[in-house]
Order: sequence, then structure tokens, then C-alpha cells
Amino acid sequence: MFKLCLSLSLPDLVQFNNILLTAAKEASKEKNFELAVQDGQDGSSKQSSDLQNAINQGVDGIVIAPNDVTAMVPALNDLVDANIPIVTVDRNVEGTKNPISHIRVDNTAQGRGVSR
Repeated sequence: MFKLCLSLSLPDLVQFNNILLTAAKEASKEKNFELAVQDGQDGSSKQSSDLQNAINQGVDGIVIAPNDVTAMVPALNDLVDANIPIVTVDRNVEGTKNPISHIRVDNTAQGRGVSR
């Protein structure tokens, strides 16, 4: 049986990103898909390299919270060229070959949630 594999690319694994990671792990269990988590370690070159690795591994889609919206454009264009669906979270990336779906985050509400 085919099992969907999504890659979650995060700029780092602190605060808000941990909330996103926890939600993604829960969704992967509930919806029965494989989740490959990538920690960009707060660096755009690391996050770009992680995305290239995801292409090489043949993931079915990418959800990314970009470390730097400008620096990530070339790596996201590689995903576009590979016909891998992309969704950005929190930071919207513009200037890619094709528009990329984006999920806007209410950072004020997230800050309240983290502070509790």
C-alpha cells in the first residue's frame, strides 16, 4: 500500500516551531502519512540543503516555515521544477517561478499560547 511522505522543514526547533512540529506529528498519526522532519538549525543554507535532500528522497510534498524568505527562493524553485507541492507556513515567499500556497499564522495568538 502506498503511504504518502511529507517533509516538514523548520528553521529551528524552538517555541512556535515545536508547536507546529507537535501538530504535524499528531496529524501524521491520525491521517496515516509518513512525516520527515528537517531542522534547519537557524540557517538558510542548511534548510536549502535539507530541501534538496527531500527532492532526492522523493517526498510527496513539503511544508516549510522558511528561515529567510529571500534566501529560500532558489531551493523552492528546485521543488517547483521537481513538481513537488509546497506550502509555506508563517512566512510567505514571493519571487518563485510559480506561486506557492501559504498558511498565515497569527503570531500574536501564538505568543499568547507559548506564554501560558
